[in-house]
Amino acid sequence: MTSKGFNFIHPLEIAFCGYSNSGKTTVISKLIERFSSDFHVGYFKHDAHRFEMDHPGKDTFKATAAGAKTVVINSQTKSCLSFEKSIPSRLLASQFIDCDFVLLEGQKKSKVPKIVVLSHESHKRDEMIQMSDAGELGEVLAFIGTDDKLSLSAPYFHRDDVGNLAQFVLDHFQAQVLARPTKALILAGGRSKRMNSDKGALSYHGKSQVSHLYDLIKEFCSEVFVSCRDDQAQASHMDGIPKIFDLIKDKGPMGGIISAMEYDRQANWLVVACDLPFLNQGTLQKLFNDHNPYKVATCFINPEKGWPEPLCTIYSPKARAKLYQYMGMDMNCPRKVLFNSEICALELDDQLALENANTPQAFEQAMKKIEHHSGELI
Repeated sequence: MTSKGFNFIHPLEIAFCGYSNSGKTTVISKLIERFSSDFHVGYFKHDAHRFEMDHPGKDTFKATAAGAKTVVINSQTKSCLSFEKSIPSRLLASQFIDCDFVLLEGQKKSKVPKIVVLSHESHKRDEMIQMSDAGELGEVLAFIGTDDKLSLSAPYFHRDDVGNLAQFVLDHFQAQVLARPTKALILAGGRSKRMNSDKGALSYHGKSQVSHLYDLIKEFCSEVFVSCRDDQAQASHMDGIPKIFDLIKDKGPMGGIISAMEYDRQANWLVVACDLPFLNQGTLQKLFNDHNPYKVATCFINPEKGWPEPLCTIYSPKARAKLYQYMGMDMNCPRKVLFNSEICALELDDQLALENANTPQAFEQAMKKIEHHSGELI
């Protein structure tokens, strides 16, 4: 299993550090303004001083003054949550999952990759450079300053060169998402009670459905696994296919997806149900071509019902936290996670591609459709 690398609050994050009044907030604000039309950007600042968000006369101020320790104000367009205590930063990470990436202000001593904002005061500037050279700042990606040119151990940007700085930041994040492998999980561990036989063992295309999907998907993914029960593992239609068993039992597809993401927390996971006899190469190609690796997931929208289809979906690594969050609230439906997440939603070109077969009658109808189309779907 692949271990999880260090993240402060988000898989894609950069910290902007420097002395007070070095211009960190100004630089970050300019970057956010440039990014905000195309990305959902998060901002996190650790304030060493006491701050107040409530204003005298407001309802939230009155409630806090009366002794409320947690105060929430919620509207259709905005929410605010206030605690009368300091919350460990890692516990706030769930609030940033839907962000494409996060820009942190501060965190000078953390392990987060950093861009160092140099002070215009020469002694402070030189001190930060010395700290960087000594390795005290961890991984330094770049420096920002007001000097026209400096010879440093990492790229240097003038504070006014926002365009090139923004491109540098995006290139850094893009390199990270492109480095992720995409692995696949075929969900075949259901009891198939309505079908009265194992849906993964059914043959629509001259081989078991699990084998058919394995052959179809392996062209797109670095590795393909099947999610199955212990008592299915030795069945002939499972031969030769790597298996991932549920770490959390009796949670349906949610348990299977989480188990795969625990197997490799750094990978994107294509999740496909085994009851999709019409899934074809063109549909998968569209899913991969239009995949947005910054979102929680990339999926198709059901053309009739208008809801996201969770079982032909690419889940990004950060989806793992959301899946756990919903499962902890006894909401074990991946569709509900997608409904309430920032996703990349795609139109389905082939209306038949995600039609499933869960009963003997549906199996017979699917066979007739496949025969009628004479293999044009595969």
